[in-house]
Amino acid sequence: MNGAPENGYFTYVAEDESGEVIGFASGGEERPGDPVYKGDLKAIYILQSYQGKVIGRCLMQAFAKKLHLLGIDTMLVWVLADNPACQFYAALGGKPVHEKEMEFGDKSLIEVAYGWMDTGDIGRS
Repeated sequence: MNGAPENGYFTYVAEDESGEVIGFASGGEERPGDPVYKGDLKAIYILQSYQGKVIGRCLMQAFAKKLHLLGIDTMLVWVLADNPACQFYAALGGKPVHEKEMEFGDKSLIEVAYGWMDTGDIGRS
């Protein structure tokens, strides 16, 4: 685990057998002030060749456990609505709880927030 605890953010890193980084999950306390969801997964990334091999699930569970240890039992992750990762978050028990439109250049994109009411339940289904 890396990160500066004083800013409320932390990062978990997954490595292969040779010590090469193959993925990470990063976030911490929710910043915008959501009244319900207090944890915020800012980013999760797994190298494509390692996707579908439970690494993402393990990173999510480790991340959620750390939030729980910090006394944060609810969590959000924002993702573009057409991102295939939406299926991953739903499979881990995330529910679409917010939606917003964002401008990216000359395009209008929809972001969806997947939320968990109990970080202890992530990936246990």
